Amino acid sequence: MTNPTRGERNNNPLNIILTNTLWHGMVQEQTDPKFIIFIAPEYGYRAAARIIRKNYFAGRTAINAIIAAWAPDVENDTQAYIADVALRVGTNAYQPLEITREKGQASQLLPLLKAMTFHENGRCIYPDDVLQLGMDLEC
Repeated sequence: MTNPTRGERNNNPLNIILTNTLWHGMVQEQTDPKFIIFIAPEYGYRAAARIIRKNYFAGRTAINAIIAAWAPDVENDTQAYIADVALRVGTNAYQPLEITREKGQASQLLPLLKAMTFHENGRCIYPDDVLQLGMDLEC
């Protein structure tokens, strides 16, 4: 295996930026100056799923709106990010996704998280059950 990416080293596959928000599963001593370090990737996916669901239920229901909030133009090529994720999810970037709050319900959240992981890291080394566990964590 090649060297782990920053997101993989930090157990933060979507590279959530370090802020004053305290997330369940954060490492006590944060040594990365920019991105959160989690104790396991499931907690990184838990935080990402919660952020995406919050945006989704606030009206950002399509990939273009979700990614624009996630990766603003000031620090990303947001349009390339949107196009890449839409292609990987297999949908139009402007079509509303189906994302639910309930565990086990049909949802496009898992393919969205996987596509965003590919974009952030250039690959996704995690099996779907790791992403699903993170999405389902209620802590």
